[in-house]
Amino acid sequence: MRFGINYAEAPFGEEDVDNNLGSVAIPELHLSMGLTRKLTDRISGSFSYTHAFENELTSNTGSGNTISIEQNIVYLQLSYAL
Repeated sequence: MRFGINYAEAPFGEEDVDNNLGSVAIPELHLSMGLTRKLTDRISGSFSYTHAFENELTSNTGSGNTISIEQNIVYLQLSYAL
């Protein structure tokens, strides 16, 4: 079992929202958890989940443009050891 937390500020500020309307790189806080289980001598399976909490940036240039995103990511993996 594993857990993780990640925090980093968005790579641009309110003054750059109008130039980055398609950007999804603004979540600032992520929580992750996962586990791996050995299924046989050579095969293992892993599952993990990451949640990026909602973050919103609104342009300060008067345009009213806003970027907002929240993410949920699920990973499934099978591994085979040679």
